[in-house]
Amino acid sequence: MRNVSKNLFRGRIGRRDFFLAYLILLLLLFGIFLPLNFESVALGLYLYFFIPIILVFLILGISLQVRRLHDMNFSGLFIFVMVISIIMAKSGSDWGRIFYYIDALYWAVLFFSPGKNENNKYGDVSSKNFNLVRTFFNIGRFF
Repeated sequence: MRNVSKNLFRGRIGRRDFFLAYLILLLLLFGIFLPLNFESVALGLYLYFFIPIILVFLILGISLQVRRLHDMNFSGLFIFVMVISIIMAKSGSDWGRIFYYIDALYWAVLFFSPGKNENNKYGDVSSKNFNLVRTFFNIGRFF
């Protein structure tokens, strides 16, 4: 499990691959959950089926964001900018609207800022090639 988590958050991913991978994740997520009527789903089925799926998608999304940050030569810890902005925006304070803008700026940077076309401490330029299928199989080893 340690090797999987080590490889899951290592490397780089370019803008195009990041966009396509997030699009595929969202389509899969909507494809799984959209046809369901959650009012008729039993609690046991919800706990044993849906929560692990949501956790897998959450881990994959975080992995994609960390790799995209690495491509721009930022630490993966910058993902906490998004986490803090979401928490503060939902807090109901007067500053909440500002944190919505910070979150939108974070996503705009991830989707539209070019990566570095040189080797950095997170990997070389050739490591920007991303394999979504391999990542899905790696994440399956957690469970």
